This record gives sequence, structure tokens and C-alpha cells, in this order.
Amino acid sequence: MSLLKIINGANNDKDFIPKIHEYIVDDVKTDKGQLVGTLNCFRKHAVKDVMTVKKLHHKTHGRQGIHMVLSITPDIPENSDEVYMDIADEIASYFSEYQSVYSVHKDTRHRHIHMVLNSVSYETGKKFSQSKQELNQLKGYFNHVLSDYELDNIAKLFLPEIQKYFESEKGRNEYEAWI
Repeated sequence: MSLLKIINGANNDKDFIPKIHEYIVDDVKTDKGQLVGTLNCFRKHAVKDVMTVKKLHHKTHGRQGIHMVLSITPDIPENSDEVYMDIADEIASYFSEYQSVYSVHKDTRHRHIHMVLNSVSYETGKKFSQSKQELNQLKGYFNHVLSDYELDNIAKLFLPEIQKYFESEKGRNEYEAWI
């Protein structure tokens, strides 16, 4: 079972974008940056690009970004890191009107994909929001991508409403044991 976790932690903090960017592109986790990609921003100055869009649309307050983690099963050696990056590219394309930075992390037992989206559309200037129906469409798209690579579908979708559980020691241990 693959797992998609949408993290709704401290993403209202003005330092959220620089901090999460630093975490996502960490050289230790991403084979010295080889497993990092971007959409609608330049890799070398992605944080600056994201902040520019926020300022341009006067949306520098509130939710700064959306952080997602996709843990894929089965994580078999036959699936190269490049396959994981292809999956990340396809997933990023679902959010084509937003800027995103994504990577494959290899710092745990199972490789997993991290992605952060700018909360402001560079096309419309509107803030990101998602209804339950749109969330189910997202899950359907992710499952379509995963099935194209003969990988397990997302059986669980962890939403912000249960984030507190995963911030607890019990929840962290459950999640870390899984990945």
C-alpha cells in the first residue's frame, strides 16, 4: 500500500518556504542534489521565485505552502531513482499552475517523494484550496500514475485533520516504522 501524507504543520510561518526547501533538497537525502526537481521556478533560486509570486499577488500571509510526502510500495531495486523522479515529475504536473520543488529522499529504509507547492498560483494569484471531492480526484490521479509503473495504489490518505496524531510519539513511530 502506498501512502500519501499531506502535512499541515507550521506552514503559516513566514520561514516555512525556506525551511522546507532546505529540508527537501538536502544533499544527504537526495544523492547530493541529483534527485531534486522543480516546476514553474528555477532550481537555483526556487525560494526567491516562490516569494516573488507571493509578493506580486499580495499573498504573503497565511498558508505559505503545501507539503506532501508520497511513500511508494513496493520499493524494489528494479525501480531506479530515475523512475521515482519520473513519478515525481508527473505528480508535480498535476499542480501545473503552482510552483513546486520535489525530491526523492533515500535517507530511510524506503525511498519516498517530498513535494512542496507554493500556496499561491503563479497563473491566477489565487490561494490553493481543495475540497474533499478534489482531494479524491488527486488521489485518483496519483493512483493512475502509480499503476502506470505497476506500483501499489494509495490506500490511505493522511489529511491535516489527523495531523496531531502523527505529531504524537505513537503516530510518528507508526509512520517511521512504515517508511
